[in-house]
Amino acid sequence: MDSSEANRLRDTFGKIVGRIQQGNPAEAEALAQQVLRDHPNEPNILRVLGVALMRQGKFEEASKHLSTSVKMPPSLPMVTSNMAWLWLR
Repeated sequence: MDSSEANRLRDTFGKIVGRIQQGNPAEAEALAQQVLRDHPNEPNILRVLGVALMRQGKFEEASKHLSTSVKMPPSLPMVTSNMAWLWLR
């Protein structure tokens, strides 16, 4: 991945997080799904997709994406936290 593509990915990640924070998890889900078409193994996008799905009550689907992201490097503490919250539901 070249630097301009990495920058676009980082910008889109920020947009996805922003949609979640603004209370628009369905929009965040749609953006994340678009990114995953080209970057299916991007752990940060899988993680925020999981969060967006949790916010919509789609817990089984969220679990699938969070479980995948937690197995990928780098394993971020936030992913473990998101999984713990999901298991408590």
